[in-house]
Amino acid sequence: MRENVAFRLLEEGDVSEEEVNQRVREALSFVELERTIDMFPSELSGGMRRRVAIARTIITHPEVLLYDSPTGGLDPVTSNTIVELVVKQRDVYQTSSLLVTHRLQDAFTMATHYFDRAENKMKPLPPGSRATVPLCFLILRDGRIIFDGDLQSLRETRDEYIREYIS
Repeated sequence: MRENVAFRLLEEGDVSEEEVNQRVREALSFVELERTIDMFPSELSGGMRRRVAIARTIITHPEVLLYDSPTGGLDPVTSNTIVELVVKQRDVYQTSSLLVTHRLQDAFTMATHYFDRAENKMKPLPPGSRATVPLCFLILRDGRIIFDGDLQSLRETRDEYIREYIS
């Protein structure tokens, strides 16, 4: 798993072996898979593979992360774990993310939860509060943006197509 997670660092070639090892361990620890460092991808479950993919991505400390249906095909518990990692990355490292999903619950969870570092878990925002990181919903239909706004605007929309979709 080390080489898999370290791929970008190894390709760049200007990172010492010691730093590569440290950053691989940090990235795997972030996604709570530090014990998999000596495993092969074929030995991992689908959810673990998604978490390793996140580790492989965050190892370079990107400013923006793009997620394309990160929970597609996963069971609800594993899906929640992946969403929690996205929220954790957003809140701990202030990393901007673009998440493409058909699972509204994932988007709503991101809009209504924050990552509590002290408890090392995702928690619901207190009633009436907003996340410290700006959040926006875009809804596409037939290749066009039909909605661009925050969660409150989405909940209050009068567009029948969107109302049916989110109900």
